[in-house]
Amino acid sequence: MKLWTKLTLSTSLIIIVVLFGYGYFKITSNRDMLIGKMKLDIMSTARTMKVSLERIPLLREKEYFQNLIDALDLPLGILTNTRK
Repeated sequence: MKLWTKLTLSTSLIIIVVLFGYGYFKITSNRDMLIGKMKLDIMSTARTMKVSLERIPLLREKEYFQNLIDALDLPLGILTNTRK
């Protein structure tokens, strides 16, 4: 191989590695930020639903709504399998 071919290939390889590293760290940082936002949204939705369900005055279906309220006490159970 000629010198210029080796130089071009090595420069291209360096650029590929740098861009791959930048993309990887950008994706992981965005993922952590989005998981944090999702947890916050889930907690606020669960609190809103819990307050709404506690105010329902239907006595004949009290057990049904109590089960719904109990289910909202642990809204983040679906997120326990996320990787770190």
